[in-house]
Amino acid sequence: MGRYACSKKSALRHPALLLGLFLVAAACSGREEAAQSETEILIGVIAPVASDFLVSGPPTVEGAALAAKEINAGGGVDVGGRRRKIRLIVEDTADRPEIAVSKAYKLIGSDRVVALLGLPLSDSALVVAKVAEEHRVPMISTTSTNPETTRGRSFVFRVIFDDVVQGRVMAEFAYLDLEARRAGVLFDPGSAYSRGLTQEFRAAFRQLGGEVTEEGHTVDAVDAADRLLRIQESGADVLVMPMYPVLLSSLVRQARAVDITTPILGGETWGNLPEAERGGWGPAYFSDVWAPDSPSPGSREFIDAYRQEYGKPATSYAALAYDAVYLVARAIEIRGDSAPESIQAGLLSLTDFVGVTGAIRYEETGDPVRSAVIMRLAADGAAHLHRTIDP
Repeated sequence: MGRYACSKKSALRHPALLLGLFLVAAACSGREEAAQSETEILIGVIAPVASDFLVSGPPTVEGAALAAKEINAGGGVDVGGRRRKIRLIVEDTADRPEIAVSKAYKLIGSDRVVALLGLPLSDSALVVAKVAEEHRVPMISTTSTNPETTRGRSFVFRVIFDDVVQGRVMAEFAYLDLEARRAGVLFDPGSAYSRGLTQEFRAAFRQLGGEVTEEGHTVDAVDAADRLLRIQESGADVLVMPMYPVLLSSLVRQARAVDITTPILGGETWGNLPEAERGGWGPAYFSDVWAPDSPSPGSREFIDAYRQEYGKPATSYAALAYDAVYLVARAIEIRGDSAPESIQAGLLSLTDFVGVTGAIRYEETGDPVRSAVIMRLAADGAAHLHRTIDP
């Protein structure tokens, strides 16, 4: 199979039917010259820039842009002895999977990017992963933790750990460190991310010998008092909220209002809320891949550069996108070639990559072997490194 899957049948399997068909057909008709003949390395960045998920979209774009700026200032990427600059083409999904698919077809077929980055939310990452795999263009999701994003695919990668790892990390921390034996989970059944993390936490916690009580709560329903009361009445030793940040502040306040005084746990999405919104949550902890006070090489320099560039603190969304661009650059330099197939092979052969979020390597799949961290929230909402968990 060539760089693009020039197949009408495969294009028609996706929601963006006609757009995908026309753009991929255009790319396949008379534009098959090698990507390395271009004067720039074109990389697509797909993220929800204008939506309720502003905590994920802009930092994803900003982190990627900062990395590209630094690489270009240093002369660009060494492609077989020739320096080439990176140019990012940013597309906004507004957190709508059907828009994400159409943007992916545009970037692959019309813009002819050599890689897709971003896709921080699992609902969009899951559908774009199909497009990337079919057209053999490497995709690196920055924060999609759903295992299905990469499962069975050779061109789809992620920078963050998946829900299997995160669910186990959270369960072991609750059971072993906090000595919880009964967990209450408030999750969003309409979110692939929330469902997936709940499933993995449940399996790991029960395997350890714990019991789990679950209550579903969608983001369009503001009042969760009844569900939280049922969790309290279950005798839960810990409350787990594997949810996106949209209603987190309100839900935590409601939990404390119904006298849930046990520790509250969350996933990596918690790290991207402003400190002011997390004040007074304690005792509270969340799992993540990066801590601002991490000793990782280059972490302090990244934080300072990000603040200087954008005038605000860096989040893990930004740090992971920053690392994703450097991963692509390293993969290109390893192979001496910027064609999509070469980038994919280069990513799989990485053995010594250390980014600001830590060491990352891939072993035959797009799921990274990497460490995790447990963050603790202070009274003012600041997050501090509590524990590092090695892979």
